[in-house]
Amino acid sequence: MKVFLLLVLLLEVLLLVDAGVHAGEVKRVVVNPVNAPSGGPSGGARYVAFEFLEDNLLHVEVSGERAPPASLTSKGIYTTQMVDGLAAWNGVSSYSDTTSNNIRTFTAGSLRVDVNQATLTVTVTDIGQSPNLLLTTFSYLNLQQTVKTVQFSNEFANVDVYGAGSHFKEPYGVADGSWAGLQWRLVPGNPYGNAVFALFEKNQWKGMSEMASFPVVYFVDGAKNYAIFMDNVYRKEWYFDRQPFNCQMWGNTMRFYVISGPDLPTLRTTYMKIVGHPLVPPKRMLGMWQSIFGYRSFDHAFTDLNNLTQPSNTFERFPVDGMGFDIYWFGGNFYQDDPISTAETSTMGSLHWDKDTFPDPGNQVYQMTQKGAAAMVISESYVSKGANGYGVMASKNYLVRDCATCGPTILGEGTEDHWWGVGGMVDWSNQEGADFWFDCKYCPLIAGCKVDGNRCSGMLFDQNNPQVQQSDITAFWLDLGEPEMYHGYAYYSGYSEDDGTEYHEHGDVCNIYQLLWTKSIHDGFLRNNIDKRPWTLSRTGTSGLHRYGASMWSGDIWPELEAMSSSLGIQKDLSMCGIDYFGSDVGGFERKFLEDNEDEKYTMWFANSAWFDVPFRPHAWQPDFSDIETAPSRVGRLTTNLFNSRNRYALTPYYYSLAHRANRYGEPVIPPLYYYYQKDSNTRGNGNVKMIGRDVLVGVSGVEDQFERKVYLPQGTWYDFYRDSTVYRAGADGFQVNPYMQYINRPRYCSGTDTCLLVCPVFVRAGALLPKMWVDENTKNTLGERWVNDQNSTTLIVRAYQPDGPQENQFTVFEDDGETNRYLQGDSAVQTTLLRSIMQSNMFNVTAEASYGTYTNAPTKRDIIVEAVFLKPTTPGAVRFNNSPLMQVYDQDTFEGARNGVWYQAAPGEVWAKAPSVAASLNRSFSFA
Repeated sequence: MKVFLLLVLLLEVLLLVDAGVHAGEVKRVVVNPVNAPSGGPSGGARYVAFEFLEDNLLHVEVSGERAPPASLTSKGIYTTQMVDGLAAWNGVSSYSDTTSNNIRTFTAGSLRVDVNQATLTVTVTDIGQSPNLLLTTFSYLNLQQTVKTVQFSNEFANVDVYGAGSHFKEPYGVADGSWAGLQWRLVPGNPYGNAVFALFEKNQWKGMSEMASFPVVYFVDGAKNYAIFMDNVYRKEWYFDRQPFNCQMWGNTMRFYVISGPDLPTLRTTYMKIVGHPLVPPKRMLGMWQSIFGYRSFDHAFTDLNNLTQPSNTFERFPVDGMGFDIYWFGGNFYQDDPISTAETSTMGSLHWDKDTFPDPGNQVYQMTQKGAAAMVISESYVSKGANGYGVMASKNYLVRDCATCGPTILGEGTEDHWWGVGGMVDWSNQEGADFWFDCKYCPLIAGCKVDGNRCSGMLFDQNNPQVQQSDITAFWLDLGEPEMYHGYAYYSGYSEDDGTEYHEHGDVCNIYQLLWTKSIHDGFLRNNIDKRPWTLSRTGTSGLHRYGASMWSGDIWPELEAMSSSLGIQKDLSMCGIDYFGSDVGGFERKFLEDNEDEKYTMWFANSAWFDVPFRPHAWQPDFSDIETAPSRVGRLTTNLFNSRNRYALTPYYYSLAHRANRYGEPVIPPLYYYYQKDSNTRGNGNVKMIGRDVLVGVSGVEDQFERKVYLPQGTWYDFYRDSTVYRAGADGFQVNPYMQYINRPRYCSGTDTCLLVCPVFVRAGALLPKMWVDENTKNTLGERWVNDQNSTTLIVRAYQPDGPQENQFTVFEDDGETNRYLQGDSAVQTTLLRSIMQSNMFNVTAEASYGTYTNAPTKRDIIVEAVFLKPTTPGAVRFNNSPLMQVYDQDTFEGARNGVWYQAAPGEVWAKAPSVAASLNRSFSFA
């Protein structure tokens, strides 16, 4: 038998060799037209090239403007800045190349590619499916024109289309929907791509919105699916309202990937391998960041921070992770109606704390950290003529220019909008200039970054003391990066392709402008050996932005709940594009236009953002010191805001573990419902229900005065997060909770007339294990810092939901120092704890296994609390820890204050158990019998 198996293995190897490919090899091939019709190949194509990168991944290049370069078969197909150049491809496990009747057929892994050699049209079939699944046929139009088109046939009867980036879709005010039957169009007046624009609904202005191209789209029809990623940095318009679908774009050459697989997780994971995995955010970014446009001084900012963290009643204290400083931090006034003579002296681009209104920033930001909060400062790519550094940047050709030999392109002159000033814009495509800007503008703000005063002459706040303004800056808030203002004729340093072709025009750079800016900050942190994680918040971007440490927000959003719902619809698509961290201005940026019900609308917005936004960030425009407030202690329903805030903070270990999984495995943090349940037709296009990881399902609450709503639950057993004794069992057709009341009564948190709390409907999968941190009025931030010195800063709480069956359930808790890049070193700087649960002989067993790995100041011993939630009201006869019985106590205060092992009946279907402090290197097992 062994001899037979060896012969079979040898035969398989010989077949691979005979086919011209070894297992694990990337195969490259160029197909030229043969016997082309009189009108030539489709769209005038001169060749089509393929790279078979993995069994389910095809890379395609087609051009009508050039002959195939020799580099195609040696180096492979060129990739843009969106693609992760460090990706290592597995190659294909099998390969064949045959020709019949002028159809050349490549079979590589699970893909079959049929090329009509006369027309160069390409048909792709997933032969890994049973039966084989025809995905699409590609053809082309106008490949020798400026605007080129790739057409892809729709072979799915009931297709949905997801992804494509950030763009409001019709109808306005809902989170649901797919791109099927719609068009992704450019913003009028901006022919280049990414843009900010005025949004109108029924001829009424609805604030400003963002269009940001992330050119990956997923086509889904139940179990059938595939994805296309257009590796093209130019303007694109997608048309999903016709057959065949098509994408129109600029560019000399069209390049794209075709991704196949059995389900959406496979497709997205493959896409994430192409564009790279996200970095783990600083833990603070998972918390609340208090902000307003804008704090005019440190005193102004401390007014909000003190109100949040030092109220007269300490039980009303909010945890806060940071303060966001809009443009006033670097001084000056910014108004559209200023005369140009004043605009030319604006401080835009100076990027130093204003000496009069923000003095002594190192000490002031330090005082913020003592209250739990760090700082995030806004910056733009524009540099006013009056800002220090303009002359230096212009002389070095580090600003965008009018031509290759010209001076800087000047924005804001004449009739142009000059609200920020008159000046130039940083050329992020100039690597030398981008490095210089970081070293001489951002580095002087970051504690521990060494500034070269001589190199940065003319750029600094204080030439004699270059590091005088350094403080605890956790993140940089990057605004106007579309770019918002530009000249279409401008000249950039640009980039070149493998064949030496150079690209310097605005259209070549526009859609990667924010990506290059974000990359420059990431690289600056690494180059300067700054022992902190680089992180940015931007309102635009493109594919690949996330791998440099980035979150996005939805721009200057309208203050109505319809705008919030539309924004959460965008989040649904951006999640499929690789953006795991997204949010909106809680309460709406344009609050000055809000006519009524501010408290109720803010409270509902805050409740949603506390589940979905990273970071969740109250923010609004406060013109001329108006009475507009953003802090949840000052606007909205206090007890509800406090409850939703603390609930989010309690789940920090869960969110943070999901962030580590996103970094390691490319998994989404907040995916749409259909991501894990695509075969369920009821989830199609559903954006009003989202998943947090795999285990938590949250309904969007986005309709004014709607205090109950229907919630669809897919197949499985689901616990009501707020009403633990309520369990729903959904069959293959799902289950509709109708209606779900969004008010809950939690007397522990309510007082006076505010006797109930407004929450989003939340459900948890049976068997889920949710790690939590101890949160109360003494919690400062996500790092676990506390206002009192007690053991609760290291307590690990495990909320364990009884499984509805015999299967074992697992979840891995990831912990690190929360601030540095050391987590990239692996186990030497990351501690993991595997949680397990199982039902055995009517006994519910929950285990936190011995922790593996370590990090600086990792707890060697810690309290463990298990909150066991049962399918029905249960009072255990005994609760044991590591086989030793625990003593029962009868009230929550006694339970929380106990220093020995105890258990407590917290509710009819909920039992809490606390173990004495045990070494993290030991298994910690609880049993409820």
